[in-house]
Amino acid sequence: MKKCIKVVKGEMKYFVGDREVTAKEFQASFATKPLDVSADAVEHHTAGFTGYPIQSVALAVHSSQVAEAQADSVRKGVPTEFTKSGRPILRDAAHRKAYLKAYRMHDANSFSGY
Repeated sequence: MKKCIKVVKGEMKYFVGDREVTAKEFQASFATKPLDVSADAVEHHTAGFTGYPIQSVALAVHSSQVAEAQADSVRKGVPTEFTKSGRPILRDAAHRKAYLKAYRMHDANSFSGY
């Protein structure tokens, strides 16, 4: 069912389908789902964040590849743990730099070049 808000003569009008409704009815028409705020669902590395360990979303692998990724990181000389959802846990800045270098990845926001 189509839902929209229109501004008519400077006043907000709420519609569900072809029917005009109140703001309260409009909000109630949306199915609600609880947000997933578990530690593994939230991005921990944000701009200006300097704390470690980092659970990287950008470097994540599929959850079915965690064991393979851990073994590969050992073979490349940078043993790395992963969360069960596939995020690598970068322990400190040196570990992060070594991991990125081993996988030939580049962080354009980094001062180190990796």
